[in-house]
Amino acid sequence: MVLPTLEARPGSLATVDPDKATREDLSRVVDPYWQAVVDFLVAQGFEDGSVVGPVEMAEFYPVENSYTSFTASDLKSRCALIVHKGRYKEISPDLMGRALDRLHPGFANEVFIVLTSDGPVEDPRSPHLGDLEALKRWASSQAPVAASASARMGATYLGRDEVLVETAFGHLMTLIASDRSITPHMIRHGYYDPGITSLLRRLLKPGMDYIDVGANVGVYAVLAAGCVGSTGSVVAIEANPRIALLLEDNLALNGFDTRSQTLKVAASHQDGQMIMYEFARHAGSHTLVEAVAAYGIEKHAEEVREITVPARQLTALFSENNIRSADIMKIDIEGFELPALQGAEDFIIKTRPAIIMEWSPKMMTVETSEELFGLLSENWGYIIERIAGDGQSVTTSYAELMNISHSDILCTPTDRR
Repeated sequence: MVLPTLEARPGSLATVDPDKATREDLSRVVDPYWQAVVDFLVAQGFEDGSVVGPVEMAEFYPVENSYTSFTASDLKSRCALIVHKGRYKEISPDLMGRALDRLHPGFANEVFIVLTSDGPVEDPRSPHLGDLEALKRWASSQAPVAASASARMGATYLGRDEVLVETAFGHLMTLIASDRSITPHMIRHGYYDPGITSLLRRLLKPGMDYIDVGANVGVYAVLAAGCVGSTGSVVAIEANPRIALLLEDNLALNGFDTRSQTLKVAASHQDGQMIMYEFARHAGSHTLVEAVAAYGIEKHAEEVREITVPARQLTALFSENNIRSADIMKIDIEGFELPALQGAEDFIIKTRPAIIMEWSPKMMTVETSEELFGLLSENWGYIIERIAGDGQSVTTSYAELMNISHSDILCTPTDRR
């Protein structure tokens, strides 16, 4: 496997400043360094898609996930994390900390440190490992929350498959105890996704208006209500009946009912009734897309129940509920984002909110993904960026998003930058 010749550059934390260097600068490394990583992975048999690394590495090796789509579940029994010393800030500080705790350095050179679950251990005296302590300090200091687990109350089982937890920000929330997607993270860390959590805390200010489409139990809606204060507003939309009740309760539980409203409908491009596919074990994965439900059954052996929910065209729904503006709109509805955004087109064109959304190629057809990207970037004039683990964002392309199994993106209108 031969890599293209690239310009040489130093590759240590001491000489590479990710805050000042451009993305192109950071990717310009001597090709033997990349080749050496590939040679190591091949020699150790990491050919089963259990490798996380910079997105460009996928051109040379079957990387399962890039830094922005990397989750704790990827730290499995046999895995490898390729840490680019000039790009480490693209990794969630929380996940970097977990990786450093669970994995050991199996290989290192001037540009990369490869952390692995098993296999050889790099000589601790290697000068290429001198940056490990710096990585540990950064992961610890840049955590998206200030509160530690010991400062929060312990989770309390309430019965009826419900558990009461305290978030890292001092809010109380009632969650589904048997859920395997959101609840474990809230119990252990007090927050769910560190990238979106950090981004919302950075962007949301007192007096802002926030809309959450697919709010689930309210992890972000409750956080947002705290950020926008009594002069701001939160609109939380959730179609699943049971989860919508928990969402409404969680906002009220924290005294946010006077600054928020919960709309118990599915977001769509037209009014009517829709089938929702409800997952038994992953309460964060309920979907309106049959193909996504089929994927969950095949990939995760999920049990899926069909329920009928009301659907509303978003612009009309907002008008009826006197919702006239939005500074930020988050939408995460498991593959049904395009119809929902089409239904909000008049509202979006008029109010120009920043849009935070999930981008998952496996949940969309190629035609759907092309239409969605074109709607955002060409029709509406939004700049699209991938959200990194520390809540910062970097401009991305359609090709790059389709090459990553999962991304969260920030779409910002050019006239508001």
